[in-house]
Formats: sequence, C-alpha cells, structure tokens
Amino acid sequence: MRYAVAKILYRIRFPRGDLSECDMRPEHQAFLVNAYSTIKPQHSSSANRDLAYKRWNQMVRWVQRISWLFAECDRIQFAVGFRNPPRQLLKGWTSVDRILGIDPRKLDAVVAEMVDWDDLTA
Repeated sequence: MRYAVAKILYRIRFPRGDLSECDMRPEHQAFLVNAYSTIKPQHSSSANRDLAYKRWNQMVRWVQRISWLFAECDRIQFAVGFRNPPRQLLKGWTSVDRILGIDPRKLDAVVAEMVDWDDLTA
C-alpha cells in the first residue's frame, strides 16, 4: 500500500516519469525502488547535462519528502534520460536511510553518467 501511494505522488510530481518497486527478498530484506524521469533533449550537450542534473536534484528532493513511505532498508535507484530517442543519461542508487537529510549534490558520488556529453546534442 505504501508503495502504491508513493507511486501516485511521484507520478503527480513527475508526469514524465514513474516509480516502481521490486521485492528483493529473501536475498536482501528490502525492496528496490526505481525512480525515473525523462527530460526533453536540449539544443546543446551542456544544456542537456544541466537539465539532467537539475531533474536529478528534483527527484532526490522529492523522494526525501516521501521517504516515510519506504522502509529504511529499501534501496532507491534513480535514472534520468530521454524518452525519444530512448537513452539513459544519469543513473545512481542509494538506500533510504542514507538519503534522509542529505543534500542531493552530495549524492553525486553515486551518480553514473551514462553518456559522453560532448557527443550528445538534440
């Protein structure tokens, strides 16, 4: 039930994204929550990168606000990308207990840039 509520709240905030969960038990006593959102391709690679990181920060802040809907041991995977053409730009994960009270910029250590930004233009 809590994940269903989190999904609805996430979709309201990020209509171009979604939130899903996968039960990782019995190997891990947690759920893997996948939070993703898409952005529209921009006119330059630097604009794409800036917008992707802006969306990343918005997503992390939003999940922080609704973190009470998750178990502390749950893992959250974030992904930002394009819908058309389909492409992941940023991806990273953390646990719910780590995300509480952390500035999203401090989660950059768990962000993987999935593209060469210089080759990415609209």
